[in-house]
Amino acid sequence: MITEIMSSLIASVLINGSKKLGAKMFREEDIRDWMGSSDFARFFDEKICFEAPPEPAPDLAVLTEFLSSEVVLLIVEQVFEQNKQSLSKLEADFVEAFEDHTTALEALNPEFAHWLFRVLISAFKSFLSAKARDSNPIANEYLRIVQRKEEMEEHREIKVGMEVVQKSIMGIPKLIPWQKYFKDAEQYLLPLDAGPRLRQTTYFLNEAEVFLADNLSRILVLHAPGESGKSHLLRQIASDLGKKHPEYTILSVAPGSPDLERALAVELDIAKRYLLLFDDADRWPEELAPLLAYVKYRSSTVKIILTTQTASLQEILATLNQRGCRDLAKIMRTKDWDRDDLKELLRHVLGGKRHKQEELIVAMMPNPGLIIWAGKMLRGGPGIVVEKLWQRSVGDLEFEAFKSLLPEFNEKTAKDFLADLALIGSFRKDDGTILSLLSERHGIAVDTVKTHIALLVENGVLREVGPSIRFSLDVKGDLYLASHIDQIHTFDALVGWIDFWESKLHGKTLAKLETASRYCNESLAKNYVKSYFSVWIQRVTRESKVTPGYLRREHLEALSNFCHLVPEESLDLMYTYIDTPLPKNDKYLILSPNRDIYGAVIFPLIPTKFSRSEIFDILAYIHKKALGGQYFNYKVESLVSEAVSPFYNSFEGIRETLTLLEQRLDAGNEFSIIALGKALSEVLQGAHEMSYLSAPNTVTWGTQLVPATSIVLETRDHAISIVKRMLRHQSVQIRRKAIEISSEIGFKLGMSESPLSERIAGERRILLAEFERVIPHETDYGVLSDIESLLFQWWQCKSPGTEGVESILKTFPRPMEYIIYGFLFYSRPLLLSFDPGTMPSGEEERRKWCLGVMPGYAIPEDIFTEFSEPIVSFLSIAYPDTDSVITLFQELQAYRERPDFDYPRLELLLSTWITKNPDVFLDLRSQGQAWSELPVEIKNAVDVGLCKHIPGLLESLADEVLIAPQEVDTKRIGTFIGLIARYPPDEARVRDWLTKLIDIGERDIHLKLLINLGVFSSNFANYEIVVTSYLDILSCHEVMDERLFDIIATYVLHDLIENEDRLAGHQKEAIQKCLIEILISIPSFWGYPGYETQALINYVLTDTEEVLDFIHERAEKRRAAHDYLICPQDDVSLLENIGSCTELYSILDELFALMNEGLVYREQFQAQLRAIASLKHQISGKLCLEDYAEQLLSDGRVDDALVLCSVILSQSGTEETTLKILAGAVAADKEKEIKGLFSNFVWFGGISSEGDHSPELERKREVISRILNLAPQGRLRVTLREVLRRVDAMIQTIRKEHEGDWAIG
Repeated sequence: MITEIMSSLIASVLINGSKKLGAKMFREEDIRDWMGSSDFARFFDEKICFEAPPEPAPDLAVLTEFLSSEVVLLIVEQVFEQNKQSLSKLEADFVEAFEDHTTALEALNPEFAHWLFRVLISAFKSFLSAKARDSNPIANEYLRIVQRKEEMEEHREIKVGMEVVQKSIMGIPKLIPWQKYFKDAEQYLLPLDAGPRLRQTTYFLNEAEVFLADNLSRILVLHAPGESGKSHLLRQIASDLGKKHPEYTILSVAPGSPDLERALAVELDIAKRYLLLFDDADRWPEELAPLLAYVKYRSSTVKIILTTQTASLQEILATLNQRGCRDLAKIMRTKDWDRDDLKELLRHVLGGKRHKQEELIVAMMPNPGLIIWAGKMLRGGPGIVVEKLWQRSVGDLEFEAFKSLLPEFNEKTAKDFLADLALIGSFRKDDGTILSLLSERHGIAVDTVKTHIALLVENGVLREVGPSIRFSLDVKGDLYLASHIDQIHTFDALVGWIDFWESKLHGKTLAKLETASRYCNESLAKNYVKSYFSVWIQRVTRESKVTPGYLRREHLEALSNFCHLVPEESLDLMYTYIDTPLPKNDKYLILSPNRDIYGAVIFPLIPTKFSRSEIFDILAYIHKKALGGQYFNYKVESLVSEAVSPFYNSFEGIRETLTLLEQRLDAGNEFSIIALGKALSEVLQGAHEMSYLSAPNTVTWGTQLVPATSIVLETRDHAISIVKRMLRHQSVQIRRKAIEISSEIGFKLGMSESPLSERIAGERRILLAEFERVIPHETDYGVLSDIESLLFQWWQCKSPGTEGVESILKTFPRPMEYIIYGFLFYSRPLLLSFDPGTMPSGEEERRKWCLGVMPGYAIPEDIFTEFSEPIVSFLSIAYPDTDSVITLFQELQAYRERPDFDYPRLELLLSTWITKNPDVFLDLRSQGQAWSELPVEIKNAVDVGLCKHIPGLLESLADEVLIAPQEVDTKRIGTFIGLIARYPPDEARVRDWLTKLIDIGERDIHLKLLINLGVFSSNFANYEIVVTSYLDILSCHEVMDERLFDIIATYVLHDLIENEDRLAGHQKEAIQKCLIEILISIPSFWGYPGYETQALINYVLTDTEEVLDFIHERAEKRRAAHDYLICPQDDVSLLENIGSCTELYSILDELFALMNEGLVYREQFQAQLRAIASLKHQISGKLCLEDYAEQLLSDGRVDDALVLCSVILSQSGTEETTLKILAGAVAADKEKEIKGLFSNFVWFGGISSEGDHSPELERKREVISRILNLAPQGRLRVTLREVLRRVDAMIQTIRKEHEGDWAIG
């Protein structure tokens, strides 16, 4: 009976409550309309029908009277008004009022009152949500107030119920509100919005908003050295974004149990957007991988921000690469705290007052946490001496620690124990190594160590963060460590102590030592620390010959933390490692230091007072040694840019650096030119990038315009004057670099306006006039080609400041030799002359013509014919005989100051020339010494042209190439292979030649053969020649790289399929076995093209047994190597050749076992299933997946059945099976899992829109609606109705966004 009249009772309370809140808020008609809507029906189902009121219920008359009372309306008003009343207090008041209205004759039932309160508040919220969707601002405000109260209530419940929750670990949500995470895990952070908003905080909040709006970036990595305020910044970002972007639900990852992969599937809602925060992600590498896998699959709705210490950034980047997520990530480093910001914060803590020693305080306490602590101390005790603040901190810490350590320790050993903990830093509480070392150091049992650590946690000296132990405030540990070092009176004592831990912890203690040294008061102690670093470098330098690559990398990563203290010694170690070969027995060459590792050491030296000249010396050496690297920000050019960036250098310092680099040009080396060019280009931009180098010091991210101040203009004048001098330099390379710099002026500015727009146009006018002056005197064709190309580009783009460029192009000198050299050596336009009157007049036609003649594009045949005919005629006349042709080639060979000889273009020209006069070139081949002295590329071009007319020439080429192949350039052999394929002689001769070529064993020759063997196939009746060659080549390559894979998957596979009927059974079997072995050797298929990968897998895995063997082999490798992935990328399936349910089931059994073992991710498994989703049972006609899912249900494997269900949903006619799975899930209390299932279903493949609707989303809505209509009454319908409501909200959002776009238009 109660449920039947609740509608009218709720309506009465809503109407009267709205009046209480304010007559202008809503009309009575609004509430009546809502009562008749689907929103109310859904609310009624969820809150009343399926949450029956506790018995006994009160008399209806009493209930009606109670709900009409003034006290009920007053309590409702308090719920939705801004006040200090908590929801629990208001609920208690409601229950008390209910009991007062219940007569003594009636049985009291407080549970009913609690239920009634929640129903009423839910009704108000549901109604307000409906109005909020109609953009009612008052409804939004009331919802915001009650949401804040609910969050506060949640925090209170978490605190009260923490012990109970801990006893039921599987009940702990993995993804929790960010407020809860920071309240529980990071209790010592700064207050939110405490005092002035620091500039660094403001900057990163803006960047976080940019990240949220960026459709390409899904992952934001914030890194900094320890104790730099990462967690505080992350919390502030969450707070600000939560207010500005309510469309995002912001959750934190709670490390530890339960399983993250499962939590992501069941705790995230289908229709919501999420921002997930992962603080200290470097401490939880096992949880980062599934999180990255998830965001890759659900990138349209989920973004993540994670923090890490800079020292661990390389591991984070490695994980991003392994999971194929590097291109989805932005990397940012927090800056050092600005001294002015810290002073403002100190004044706030001191109640707005200035402290007379604030400069000293911020110098001593360069961290917001320390500033707040110091401010509180100074405010609480006016007589405190600033210079003794640290001693006060140390004394307080020891006072609390001694409660836990005495009398087991005496005071001295207790201090030593604390110092050890401070030096270790954060560690896992179950770390047996550290516990044993502490036991050894202090002569006590491991259990005793554990007991004392637990007591230190209990007394607030230490804290637990997940499974880790750290100081209650990390920086307090650093201060204590500094104090302990201050009291060490001999260098040997320091060495003995640090060496004990450094030998076990490898680099971690060095980072802690550097941090603590910043706080040391005693200059002697600081010198000891600096001396220790020097001694450490000397030791590892002496051991360099026997130090393997991975250990060198570790040493350099440790060095990056303190290199600024010992720059000279740091350079010595880098030079030593670069020059010293790795030990011969080093098995891990891939882990050796590369440019990225050296760059992380060099970057901290740039903003110091250390010699810029020596910094450029080491950069030049790295460039000379051609050390490879992965990241753009560690290229030597990027490091040079940092040295002149206006954001990190004074303008006076920038000018000095430019002058220094110009002076270094006299060295005449390539790096000096590159460095000056990069520096000038950086200075002359209109906007500057704030990069994200991973090393201690000031680094940020973004692009910022530069104002047109006098000091900026003065610096640009200085740069332009250097460019002008470079244009007149005697070195051709320097003149060409000046032209390149000229082309990049204002490059990052684009088409947007800027304070420097007019200035940049003026600089182009200056340089255009300079070009006009130097052109008549310039003799180098490369310089002239570069100038002409730049002028043509300016003319085509109508660049501001280049109004006079057309007249210069008309009179530009173009003798035929210049045209030839420009065509073969330089990227100049294909112009014989410049006459705008003869060019296409239409804008589109002219654009296409410009593209045709511009360098870097494919040359249209008609343009090349028109361009080349006059050249060939000139060559035939100017070089009519063999001697003159040899002279030409010798001149071309001598003219190779620039190595970009365009040999394909030479082939084009020679092919046309040889057609006119082949005898000259045949005679040239017979000129023994002259022919042998020609560059291999010229000889190849001649042979390619001659073989078109004289195929028998191959015999001579074979004699030249195969008699002593080890002495022949591989390019020559490559041309020989291509010519054999195009003009083959008899089969016996080809077989002999191929055998000899394969036996050479050169990888490049093998690749060239694999590319060309398919051409052989069409020329020979005996395909066995080709198959044998394939097998012989592939047997030489046990490991697949991307180039080899690409050639096999395209050229080789295409040939094998085309000639399937020519392959004998044993030949195909041998080929497949060879290819499978190579595929198994690939750790991950990320980065390999999907189509080619699928084609290759389909060719080699043709039946169940082969697929299972393949999976077993990869599973074994996965167990041995964490970065090895069993399944290929999500658009490639292992199952496409499976044709029956019987074949499929054994494979599914294996994949389920691997998924439940944690070796295959759920999304990877589902990606495999989609390839065979439509496969049906031959007898029943039922989908194989349906049949298998029912078997899982009969075995009680509901979770596994749900994995299949999201794939089954995509197939028509599967409603019956779907409902069986869902019913089983409801019976097992897995409503969250059901929502996660439909979330995957809706978002798989992404959601696109066409105008004001999304056909794909609407189709999926129909599927869900159909299942809802077939579902029985009860909990499942409630869940499905909620899912459908979320989808409807998404559809409505698309419609509103479309309407908004039209309105903006």
